[in-house]
Amino acid sequence: MKTFGWKKWITAAACIISSAAWAQQTAPIPSTQILQTTTNNSTPNKPIDKKYSALKNLSDNIKWTSWVASNPQTDPTINIQFHGTRYLTAVSIDAGCAATNDTYRAFARPKTIVVSGADRSISTNLADRRSTQRITITPAMPTDQVTLTITDRYTGKHSAVCLSEVHFEEITLPS
Repeated sequence: MKTFGWKKWITAAACIISSAAWAQQTAPIPSTQILQTTTNNSTPNKPIDKKYSALKNLSDNIKWTSWVASNPQTDPTINIQFHGTRYLTAVSIDAGCAATNDTYRAFARPKTIVVSGADRSISTNLADRRSTQRITITPAMPTDQVTLTITDRYTGKHSAVCLSEVHFEEITLPS
């Protein structure tokens, strides 16, 4: 009788561990799954904006192409709409114009970013460094649209804030 009870507990523990491991499987959301990206802060009214106002630069996997907010007086907001509901587990951000150390310091960089989805918002501080920074979202955020709002920034030679890359991760289901 004790052996049977022991086996039951081992089986139950294995199922729980397996479920926890399954829940942690994540994968990048391909840029093809982004339906639309909009912003409140990208008007091509300066020469630099014509080249860098394209929001597609945020997901092109090229760190030397960037997006620069055009109005340094307002908090830049970027809205990303996905094809269907996603269960977001992380946001990876390359802040600043990350091509070189000189271009990185030339523009303002995000210091505080608020990630908002359907059910909640997460505010986080980024370090002032030229490398990918990952914001973990726990538990996963179910949403079909995410808003990134830059509420504070590190100063640069130019006051407009700059981002090089933004990528998302989501929970994946086993195939």
